[in-house]
Amino acid sequence: MGARAIVLMGFMGTGKSEVGRRLAHRLGRAFVDTDQLVEERAGKRVAAIFADDGEAAFRSLERTAVAVAVARGGAVIAVGGGAVLDAENVRRLREAGVLVTSDRSPRGHSTTHRQRLLAALARGTIHGPRWLGCWPNVDRSTRRPPT
Repeated sequence: MGARAIVLMGFMGTGKSEVGRRLAHRLGRAFVDTDQLVEERAGKRVAAIFADDGEAAFRSLERTAVAVAVARGGAVIAVGGGAVLDAENVRRLREAGVLVTSDRSPRGHSTTHRQRLLAALARGTIHGPRWLGCWPNVDRSTRRPPT
């Protein structure tokens, strides 16, 4: 049996891809970003997939990307924040390796990140109750980060 994968998960903007690339380099392993696999397969950005094709289409592509990523064996894998809401993805990821959750605050609570978060909440690509705990000091009554 080869090396087990290291799976990085967490809320968008917490640095999974950045940390994953560095970790893979340091360990001499391949790095796989499932969002990048999805974009390559679809020929467009994640936001465009959600806008043009809807969440169900994105999640289907994401399931395939997770399967491809774990098949690479022993890679450092960064998965999108919603990937772990799918039971099949979680099963595959657990079988492939060790799951590590980033608890880092999203990119320093920048204005740009707040805008991305609010846009994602408005689009329905993330659902407030699942993610509110990932953002410190969120006003739970309005589901908005502090201004």
